[in-house]
Amino acid sequence: MGNRPSASKKTAVVQAPQTEASGSGIVLSEELQTEIVQDFQNKVLKEEWEKRQKSILVASNQRIAMDEKRREDLENKLEAWRKGDDNIQKNLDEQIDGLKARFADAEVEIIFDVSKMEKKIGSAPEFGDGSACLDLRAILTDCYNKEKDIRLCDIHVQAVEACTKRVISS
Repeated sequence: MGNRPSASKKTAVVQAPQTEASGSGIVLSEELQTEIVQDFQNKVLKEEWEKRQKSILVASNQRIAMDEKRREDLENKLEAWRKGDDNIQKNLDEQIDGLKARFADAEVEIIFDVSKMEKKIGSAPEFGDGSACLDLRAILTDCYNKEKDIRLCDIHVQAVEACTKRVISS
């Protein structure tokens, strides 16, 4: 009863001291010694396992916090980039609108000037039936479509210019 465990009957055998070097004179049974060692090892293993679990949890929490910070940083950078991109797009749209307006103004001005010249000169001169230098123009167009460097088409440009001068002169 009392403080003794009722299920286990481990005993310590007390023996009389045999020699002075033997120690306290208490000898534990082999089974009790094994249980004490196992309890101690289990306690040490449990403590080590708990330390390992704590370190894993701490590392995991740190990793999660770093990932969250990185995500927030990336979101902030993305938002800043979007704001900058919106400003750039707005500036480009304004430039395009300005250029379209200038083009429309120039187009109206050219049409007006051409109509003034037609009234002054009469009708615009006509050069052939519209098929003049057609084959050279087709070759030039084909060259522009095929070549990435348009300087390679300079010889065709010169041929079209020469043909045009010839048609206008005649």
